[in-house]
Amino acid sequence: MVTELATEPIMRKNVDKAYAGDQLAVVRRHSVDRRIQDLQSILSRKNTAEDRSHLSAAQTELWTLQQYRQALREQGVEAL
Repeated sequence: MVTELATEPIMRKNVDKAYAGDQLAVVRRHSVDRRIQDLQSILSRKNTAEDRSHLSAAQTELWTLQQYRQALREQGVEAL
């Protein structure tokens, strides 16, 4: 992701704090999306009694990340 951003053409003439913040929000959102996918995969495979003990923590983390992702979409850099 960092390499992509480093080599991506800048679409603005002036790179300012707002642009940098927007790009940071995009990177953070991608990171959150990957973790959400990981958690969803983990949750779909948990079915033993031992796994169920960790189910609540994973579900809580998933819910928290989903809320954070929504805030990033709606508020951008302000959600960081």
